[in-house]
Amino acid sequence: MTRPASVVFLVVAAALAAGCVSAARIDAPRVEPLVAAEPAVEIRDRGGPWSADSRWKGRVAEVDAAARPAVDRLSSETGLWFERGREPVVDFEETAPADGDVVLRFKDGLRRPVLRISPRALLSGEFRAEHDLAPLVVRGAVLARAGERDPPGWVVSGIAIVAGGAFDRRLHRAALGGTAVKSSEAELFGPVATDPLAAAARAKALSRTSRSARPIARFLASLLDGRSEDAALADIGITRREFLDAAAGTERDRAARTISSDPVLPALVAARDALARGETGSADAALARAAESFDDPSADPWLVADARLCLARVALLRGETKAAQAALSAAVANGRVVRVREARVLGACLVPEAERASALRTLLADFPDAASDPFVRERAAEIARPR
Repeated sequence: MTRPASVVFLVVAAALAAGCVSAARIDAPRVEPLVAAEPAVEIRDRGGPWSADSRWKGRVAEVDAAARPAVDRLSSETGLWFERGREPVVDFEETAPADGDVVLRFKDGLRRPVLRISPRALLSGEFRAEHDLAPLVVRGAVLARAGERDPPGWVVSGIAIVAGGAFDRRLHRAALGGTAVKSSEAELFGPVATDPLAAAARAKALSRTSRSARPIARFLASLLDGRSEDAALADIGITRREFLDAAAGTERDRAARTISSDPVLPALVAARDALARGETGSADAALARAAESFDDPSADPWLVADARLCLARVALLRGETKAAQAALSAAVANGRVVRVREARVLGACLVPEAERASALRTLLADFPDAASDPFVRERAAEIARPR
């Protein structure tokens, strides 16, 4: 490469109207209507170094497109909604984590929840608005409705993930996103007080064991109206917290077993371990043993997508670019790739030669540590070599 790649950072901050969210009546036969508001969220793009990226406007448009479905989901799943004029606000901040987070701030004289999203994560694809905005919207609505009260941490983080439809995504990120595949309950879940995924398992248990219609909406209505956690649980038919704890343990075990019992898992673990050791043949042999399961509708699509990433790397190591491209395309087709950096590395190395320098610059702006990948070093050396 003729010049070093610059690092582009991405921050998305989304704000939800604090003190501006109402709870649905728990005895209503249907969800209270969402107050119509345009736009569904207010996006405040104050600009930054990320704004110069040619992808930026498109990424902001994705956030805007995901906003209305997220707010509608909030109402249907939790019974909470936003009043007109107090819609969620989105800010872009470099210090936000990849998943985004929510804080309460004064905006235009009103205390409102701000959903903070990292611009670098949005640009790189680590934050996908269609999947990751809804949990932030739910979290912001709960905090806003709580006002000065401090809801239990598991309620804020766990219900946001479950009501936001993000449990499977977060589970598989925990399983596949690290250097090694994790599949046991102990590896996947931490303490419920500090681990959002464990909190989400508890929220799923609440939904499953309640004897009430629309349990999450009713539980939130009771809790956010000032009742104690035990009283709010009793309102939905859970009279003993120990029972909920046991049910949450069952949810964690079930979730872990969806991964540990999948027929693709042994081949995926073996292939990733072999690739880490540089043993291409062993990785290929492991994947071949499970290849017939890749198209099985009962196979875990997240594990299959990750296995196809491994296939793409094996093919690229062997110089089989067409096979590598086919495997990569199949991996990303269903939107279930967890290792975004790996997919981006492979994609940048597989583009036509005329586009490769630009693709590598963009890759390294999003993932500076990708410079250590052997494929990236090799392609960069090819570009820098005198013609």
